[in-house]
Amino acid sequence: MLEGKKFLICGGEGFIGWNLALSLVKLGHRVVTIDNNITSIRKPSTPGVTFIRQGIEDVELNGDFDGIFYLASVAAPRLFAEDPIAVMAPNISGLQNVIEFAKSKSCRLLYASSSEVYGNTGSIAQEAMNEKRPALHDLLSEKSVYSVSKMIGEELIKVAANEGLDTCSMRLFNVYGPNMDPTIHGRGRVIPNFVNALQNNRPIPIEGDGEQTRSFMYIDDCVSALVSLMDCDKDLPLVINIGSENNVSIKELAFTIANIFEIVPTFEYSLRLSGDPDWRLPDCTLMEELTGWTWTTSLVDGLRLTIGDY
Repeated sequence: MLEGKKFLICGGEGFIGWNLALSLVKLGHRVVTIDNNITSIRKPSTPGVTFIRQGIEDVELNGDFDGIFYLASVAAPRLFAEDPIAVMAPNISGLQNVIEFAKSKSCRLLYASSSEVYGNTGSIAQEAMNEKRPALHDLLSEKSVYSVSKMIGEELIKVAANEGLDTCSMRLFNVYGPNMDPTIHGRGRVIPNFVNALQNNRPIPIEGDGEQTRSFMYIDDCVSALVSLMDCDKDLPLVINIGSENNVSIKELAFTIANIFEIVPTFEYSLRLSGDPDWRLPDCTLMEELTGWTWTTSLVDGLRLTIGDY
């Protein structure tokens, strides 16, 4: 990627957005971040980063950018029932706002969708999920407010692409790493929750029986993927998977983290949210063929780096 470009990151003070902003600045770029800090904390003033504190649905955008990363999202499950409109708005009205701006500037727009759009389809065959895998959702479930709004976001991106915008939806699979916001507890932040429990000599909280599986991608691999896709000089597909093959059950994840701490864990079980998928593993062949990117950080190595930060 050439130096001296200017990028807009919507949701730029979230976990992924902030790590992306710092990486872009290190590469010699300028960054403007927009965030309302509903599910993030204010970051320190950083040279090369200009911050706008406002909701993405209401902000009046101006200026010229070489690319836009749309990472604005309310991915905290405790808010799915408490404030569903706040969960849906960034993926619908907020995204539409930014799409119109990107059209006016003719710049590439990368939209962060989610592996949640697949629903429980992975459980059918238990094989890696490529971008053509159909979705299987429990309608009006406790998680559908998030997953369905991400699906609507992808539809908006498809419409924009058909109208000529250089854009793509990125289906991100669980991203983790150091400096995840410690103030957001409860459902949805599984690795910080497990680490916090072990540090405080509490049982590890497990939803359901812990046999549900997830694919965890270390933050550096995620940021590298986003930069690679923005820098790609080929035509973008409508949607692309970004994740790792670190496929592990939640119970196995708990034991792995406890082993790093050299602690014999105990567990506290609770009910899972309705609509919570049983199985998840991405097929990232398209991303590798398009950009040459692939994940490189093993789960154990990534967890050691994450736990070292705590």
